[in-house]
Amino acid sequence: MDLDGDEIRCHYEKNGLGEFMRLNEETCTLLYDGGGYLGQYSVQIVVEDFPASVKNQILNEAKPFSTVSVHLLITVESGADCSTVPEFTGVSPAGGAVIHVLPFGEVQLNITVDSSVSEIAVIGPPGLFVSPMETGRDSQSSVALSWVRGPNQFAHLLSICFAANTQSLQSRIRCIWLQQTRTDPLPPGTELKCKERELQMSLVLPMSFLEKLHVSDLQLNDPACPVFYNTTHVTTTFSLTGCGTKRMHLGSELLYTNTLRSINPNSTISRVATLILPLACRIPGQQAKAPAVKISIPSEVETFGAVSFWIEFHFPGEGPMAAETRVPRMRSLPPVRAARELRSTGRMDTLDLHVFSNCSLAQAELMVGRCVESDTQDFVNSRPLLNHGCAPGNGTFEILTSTSTVRIYRLYLSSLGIMGDTMFVECLVHLCVSTKQTQRCPDPCAETTDKTLINSILTHNYTIRSGPVRLIKTTETSTTTANPTLTVVPVAQPSTSQVAATSTSHALDRGAFWVVAVSLAVLLLQFITD
Repeated sequence: MDLDGDEIRCHYEKNGLGEFMRLNEETCTLLYDGGGYLGQYSVQIVVEDFPASVKNQILNEAKPFSTVSVHLLITVESGADCSTVPEFTGVSPAGGAVIHVLPFGEVQLNITVDSSVSEIAVIGPPGLFVSPMETGRDSQSSVALSWVRGPNQFAHLLSICFAANTQSLQSRIRCIWLQQTRTDPLPPGTELKCKERELQMSLVLPMSFLEKLHVSDLQLNDPACPVFYNTTHVTTTFSLTGCGTKRMHLGSELLYTNTLRSINPNSTISRVATLILPLACRIPGQQAKAPAVKISIPSEVETFGAVSFWIEFHFPGEGPMAAETRVPRMRSLPPVRAARELRSTGRMDTLDLHVFSNCSLAQAELMVGRCVESDTQDFVNSRPLLNHGCAPGNGTFEILTSTSTVRIYRLYLSSLGIMGDTMFVECLVHLCVSTKQTQRCPDPCAETTDKTLINSILTHNYTIRSGPVRLIKTTETSTTTANPTLTVVPVAQPSTSQVAATSTSHALDRGAFWVVAVSLAVLLLQFITD
């Protein structure tokens, strides 16, 4: 389409479909006669505009004003029943329709197809909103289009084209035109003010601009809202929520619009000038947002207090948790054999690993992530006792306790392949608090539990190590070696500047077992989110 009235001609270079296609150069219509091989073909059509007098000239001698290339991708498919081609209903805009759009005017269109289709494809200017396609009870498919004219550098004539597609058929393509109506500049002395707090808009317009108008015929969208005038100015003040003011969105801006226009009370044709003056208030997006909220995150010490972690080893049915280990409640069934000591060798076969924290927070839960055992203090060669808090084989079984800050694991040493006289144990631990009263921290060993840590607050991960644990049963009169050393090392967290602290403490001698403890200054609060 060319609003200047120029002569439009089209031509194209023939491709693989050339013998099956015909191009009407005057109407720019491409016709396919059938017979082509199945597949996709690329077609480039060149569109040119000439002076209207070109009809009486030889095209080869005329020079076009401009040349535009249009690239098409054509797919040839197998034959289909063309009686089922989708058709647009009467509520859809007619092809070739021209809609005049004033500044800050909104265009709203509905496109409806008389059958169920896979999509209604729409292309148009930037900012065109296309709603999701809906299918009604009568199998009709429809979409809604909306476009608001804001300040832009687009051409004054814009197109919107649409087509309905089924699995293998397409409706005829319709195109309509949006003509951005040009407006005259407002005279000096015009004032339009937006009062956001009062939600009002006010206009002052010089009377010199309205010399050829009957100012008594001026009105807003709602005729009941007053428009005042005197010998020098026309004025009006109206609410952003009344007087027919429309509210819409222009990108990230909130837009309020109204129109001052002159209405001819007579139905006869008149030579009296008319006025259509769009009025708009634009509120930037950042002013429409809610106030900023600053969240203060407490430190780890403020949440959990100054806590300690330590490891203890005891015979089954002994130690501070004897009541829980004497007749234990096991997470899973242990081997058929009973817990016992090895025969004549004097080596122990069954041992209970206790992990403690002194955190007094009621909802705090001690989480043991990984435990390994080694024959040497440097842990160069180690064997797993726990993996992510779960037993990796038949040698480690968790004993359920009623205290959330204590974890107990029964170790069957021979099943774990621990054959030496001494072992060292290292565990990775942290504390967890659920932020919901009705929930607990995720159980890493439960098959049906969502293991993503949501709505939970965690401490740092910390590594705790035992001193040497003697696996030979000693008598009451046996002597022991010097107390070993316990090393506690916080695991450094990503993107933190905290310095990892290392402290040592002597273990307590309780027969053949070491009870160890150390107080930790916890450093950081960590949120784990989905």
